[in-house]
Amino acid sequence: PFQAYEPHLHCPKGGLVTLSRTPLAAQHFETFTEQGRWYLPTAMDRFLRKGMLISSLCWGDVPVVVINTHILANYSGDWARAGVFTRMQEKQLRQLADTVAAQPSNALVAVVGDFNLPRVSHLYHNFLHQTGLTDALAGDQRPTHRPPPGVPAHYSLPIDFVFIRVPASLSLQISGDLRFSSKLDLTRRHQGYLSDHNAIEVDFTLNAPA
Repeated sequence: PFQAYEPHLHCPKGGLVTLSRTPLAAQHFETFTEQGRWYLPTAMDRFLRKGMLISSLCWGDVPVVVINTHILANYSGDWARAGVFTRMQEKQLRQLADTVAAQPSNALVAVVGDFNLPRVSHLYHNFLHQTGLTDALAGDQRPTHRPPPGVPAHYSLPIDFVFIRVPASLSLQISGDLRFSSKLDLTRRHQGYLSDHNAIEVDFTLNAPA
């Protein structure tokens, strides 16, 4: 019943919407300084005005910050350090890391979305090192992206993530898995996938005090 998004032209800014069963205390959108180039395929990303949708809520007595994001696409599928799209992604990740660092230290922080980079890339490892975040599906190499027909299979990669920062005062068990990986009955006569991406489900369990 509760939603967060920033209006923008024909769709939410950045293509980002956060849905919640719990009332949201606050929300705001931070646009990435790096938006790609109009003369490259990143024009599609610029049109969306990609950035970070930041929402806060309470889980019982625990303050929670959800940073919903969508990093610009790496259209070459090449995450080498010298790649033009990789350099743009790196700038966005630095800004995202600064935003994570600015969140209250007592808050449970979840950074979620389509990062358009695989777990094996240096961008992934550098981002975790910079932020101290934990990957809820660390080491899982199952692809989250399902390329459409005609797109090379090597684009089928784990590029969607749920990163977590747990405050020192909180003891949590965290588990996760992929969802919506199979076709569903969309109509009486048609089966299909809900998206070209799989969903990630993450469960949090509070550990009892010692």
